[in-house]
Amino acid sequence: MRCLLLLSLAFCLPLGSAYAQSLRVSMMAEPNEVRVGEPFQLEVRADSQGGQVDDLILPDLSAFRVVGQSVSRPFQLSFGFGAAARNIQSSTVYRFTLVALRPGKFSLGPARAVAGSKSARSAPLTLIVQGSGAQGGAGTSPQAGNTPGARANDAQPVPPPKLDGRRYDDEAFLRIVADRDRPYLGEQVTATLYLYSRRPLENAPVVTREPSTEGFWVHDLLPPSRSLQAVPQEVRGALFYVYVLRRFALFPLKAGELSIGAAQIEVSTAAGFGWFGPSSRVLRREGSPLTMQVRPLPKGAPSAEVFVGNYRLESEVDSAQVATGDAFTLKVQVQGEGRLRDVQVEAKEQPGLRFLPPKIVDQIESPGDRVGGKRSFEWVVIAERAGSYTLPFSIDTFDPQQGRYRRVSAPPLRVEARGRDLPSAQTPSEDKTKSEGSPKRPALTLRREWTTLETRRVFGLSGLPLAAGALFLLLFPWLLALALTKISKRRIGPGARGKSLRSSVWRREVRQALSAGDLRQAYDHLARALRQALADELGLPPGATTANEIAKHLRQRGLPASEAQALNQLLERYDARRFGAETSRADEVEAHMQEAEDWMNKLHTLRLEGAKA
Repeated sequence: MRCLLLLSLAFCLPLGSAYAQSLRVSMMAEPNEVRVGEPFQLEVRADSQGGQVDDLILPDLSAFRVVGQSVSRPFQLSFGFGAAARNIQSSTVYRFTLVALRPGKFSLGPARAVAGSKSARSAPLTLIVQGSGAQGGAGTSPQAGNTPGARANDAQPVPPPKLDGRRYDDEAFLRIVADRDRPYLGEQVTATLYLYSRRPLENAPVVTREPSTEGFWVHDLLPPSRSLQAVPQEVRGALFYVYVLRRFALFPLKAGELSIGAAQIEVSTAAGFGWFGPSSRVLRREGSPLTMQVRPLPKGAPSAEVFVGNYRLESEVDSAQVATGDAFTLKVQVQGEGRLRDVQVEAKEQPGLRFLPPKIVDQIESPGDRVGGKRSFEWVVIAERAGSYTLPFSIDTFDPQQGRYRRVSAPPLRVEARGRDLPSAQTPSEDKTKSEGSPKRPALTLRREWTTLETRRVFGLSGLPLAAGALFLLLFPWLLALALTKISKRRIGPGARGKSLRSSVWRREVRQALSAGDLRQAYDHLARALRQALADELGLPPGATTANEIAKHLRQRGLPASEAQALNQLLERYDARRFGAETSRADEVEAHMQEAEDWMNKLHTLRLEGAKA
């Protein structure tokens, strides 16, 4: 109990009974002579005896890239008697890993510290940076008064932002900047949200309200998981730690006045040292909105569809010579800067060529915070007629940097198809012209061929012998059953008689291809079986089963347009897998087998219903 009383009295002693307070600040680099791009260590230290270090103001490090940073605050409290009743020793130590951005002689400092009523500063530090070094490390380089954390290229200065929104606070504040104040419709605007804090952060800030971006298409430029690194910067004579919270590319979707909304955050910062160690406090801050005026594209657009950006086109085919009935792969690639997902390249239909739906692949990148990359379109094209074909591709663009329209084209491709034309191969336009110029055929009907049984009186019963009459009476039931069987077979028709046999044959062929692991061959059997069934049910001549021919006959026989379109899409899917434009699995082939058989049954049922009508 006595010991506890003494300890309590020791805490209650005034500061005058402690050691006389002293404060010392030091700064050193290892090494102090480096090359451009070579990392080195910098330590800034404040030691206080008889009190705690309240603040340590760092020198301006804007000439260097900060690639690593740590801070420690050792604290020691000891008790004695007499004149040395209590002794407080505290330190604040910053250690940086820096990279020099350009050669030259640099003077740092002095660093300043405050402890109670005492203040002290370090001696300045001189660093010598030699040239011809490789620039290393990933980080950011602040430019005093401009945009901290903006990517710098060696000694190239970062231009000041066009738009700047902030609510200054001497403890912490948010700042948002943009590199365009009057962008064109669809032009990229790069915006960055910064947090300025007088003290280092204890943990990552929580963004309680993101900046609103209504009217923009947004692309994030920073990785989702990253560590925050502070960049020291002096603002109005005070040193702040600056953190990049957000950086994103904005593409205006409409002309006129658009705004980026104000963000809100909560953040914990160091608040110094108490009797039981370091303490922190939670700050809540709200930023300022940013408003810009979006300009419409200039008059004189070459077409109704113009893509904003700087692009180029490349095209290629995997084979310049094909046989009719075979397919080739056509690939067009758009590359450059801009909102690539907007860009559409159309393949113009040509008589004799059938284009399957394209496969589109996007590879979006943002080097140097400029959004761009590659977008590729890949078609499988089936040659249905012999001949030479030219495939040109072009898009209309608007370059916002130059402020003018430009037509971007790829060198035209040439493909030659050899062989015999597919029967009745025609384009949709030809099909439409013929169907409009010819009378509409009646709905799907079944031609009935009834066998007429005529009883011809060859012999009169009265003139026949009694034995011949008896023989006729015995044979009559058998002859009647035979005649009725033939009539029944003719009523059913050839499609129904061969349906079961065809089903077993094509199913066996598809399963054999599946067992051999040849999915393309399986789809080849599947497509041929469905086309043959269509030809049988529609009464088409052998081989006249192109997609256009089938669609024409389906429409003429009254099949709903939606059903005809679904069947055409199914055939196109089979063709895409036959020619390798789309990947497939064995379980998908099984599902498509059932789908094909369902269509065969549906067409056969429709044919019988048409026969009854």
